[in-house]
Amino acid sequence: MAPTLLLRQVQLLESPGRPPRRADVLIVEGRLERIGEVAAAAVGGEGIDIEIEADSCWLAPPLVDPHSVLE
Repeated sequence: MAPTLLLRQVQLLESPGRPPRRADVLIVEGRLERIGEVAAAAVGGEGIDIEIEADSCWLAPPLVDPHSVLE
C-alpha cells in the first residue's frame, strides 16, 4: 500500500494554458486526491504518512510524455 503524501506549497502545473501556482496537494495510494486548502483538511492532519515542504519542487500531472515540451 502506497503512503499518503501531503506536499506543502508545491509548484503545480495544471494544464498547458494555465500558469503554475503554489498549492498543497494530497496524494493517496499514488493518486492525486485533493488540491489547495482542502488537501490537508481532507484528512485533518491524521492519516498522513509523509508530509513534505515541497516549495522547491514541481508537480505536473498533465505531462504524460516524458519528452513533452512546454512553450
